[in-house]
Amino acid sequence: MSGPKGTKKSEAAKATDSITASPDTAKLMAAIANSEKTVVAMITTLETKVKSKVVDLEKEVRCLKETVTTLSEKTEDLEGRQRRCNIRILGLKEQFEAGTQPVTSVAKLLQEVLGMDAVPTLDRAHRSLQPVPPKGQRPPPFVVKFHCYQEKLEVLRRAARNGPLFYHGDKILIFPDLPPTVAKRGGSFKKVKELLRGLQGVKYGMLYPVKLRVSSPLGERVFTDPGAAKDYVTKHLVGRGQEDENKD
Repeated sequence: MSGPKGTKKSEAAKATDSITASPDTAKLMAAIANSEKTVVAMITTLETKVKSKVVDLEKEVRCLKETVTTLSEKTEDLEGRQRRCNIRILGLKEQFEAGTQPVTSVAKLLQEVLGMDAVPTLDRAHRSLQPVPPKGQRPPPFVVKFHCYQEKLEVLRRAARNGPLFYHGDKILIFPDLPPTVAKRGGSFKKVKELLRGLQGVKYGMLYPVKLRVSSPLGERVFTDPGAAKDYVTKHLVGRGQEDENKD
């Protein structure tokens, strides 16, 4: 026997079945299913297009990076060539050249300080284009362009051999006029050069653009990586110098 409740449930089930079985409902369910398939297909297509675009963009970015790197290297090389005959002199007081042409004053200074037989031939000499520093601070360096590249090399050799250099009691520094990017990378070898300074039987110098050449009783080595250079100097040269001192 079925009570009133069972009768109600049966009637509700029949009503639901009748709704589900109705033609309109079937059409609606089919439309929903088709719409779902359409949306999924659209999303899949969109994802494929987005992935393709991302791949294309990544390729384009890589190409642009390579182009920028190439152009930067060419620009640096051209700037280096333009500065090939240049040096910088740091430590000269303001107005030291007063009353004469800067080219004449700097040429005589180089001859006097470096003990050169003849006055070097200079094309230009001027302060670097920097703001005038506050009183008491070091003035901007002098940028000097030689007419002959060999004279520039001779000045740098003498400056390295005769240092430290003084002019009228003031210490001056003479070094190559390098592009800023090259000078910045060269600064990464500062700690290594501090380790090398003073080691007996060891000579070192920077090769253009940024290479450290080290000559020692162990032979000659050239480094482009500051870390590798520091490891080599610490393990093989600094320790070797201490061992030689202990033997003596």
